[in-house]
Amino acid sequence: MLDMILSFIFPNKCPICDNIISYNSLICKSCLGKTKNLNLKREISTIKNKTIYCVAPFKYDGLIRQAILKFKFQGKMSYSAFFAYMMSQTIERYYSDIDFVTFVPISNNRKIKRKFDQSEILSEKISKIISTPLKRTLEKMIDN
Repeated sequence: MLDMILSFIFPNKCPICDNIISYNSLICKSCLGKTKNLNLKREISTIKNKTIYCVAPFKYDGLIRQAILKFKFQGKMSYSAFFAYMMSQTIERYYSDIDFVTFVPISNNRKIKRKFDQSEILSEKISKIISTPLKRTLEKMIDN
């Protein structure tokens, strides 16, 4: 009920087209067909005979790239729900035995400038969606 009331004051917007959507939607019906989850998987390394993969729901281009840039640099925090959900689907498709979720933090200077760390926000949401603990394991040492 509170979500519905808040949606009148702060309407939920589609992360792709920015149109107002219902309070419990992640994306509008029109954009849903434009953003199919590709479930990308690429081998990135092998450590101790174990292959490490990078998985992603989308290619970083077109409408998705534009939405990510709005999320990161224009403070469109509501977009995180859509990205976290799609990332969670991809993670669950490829991995069944996950010990924890972590993230690569941004530098303190960037966090001050943006007022948030998009990686941290996404990992918190993903952790809840896939019911896996979040651990802060990495530290930004160089502001690059």
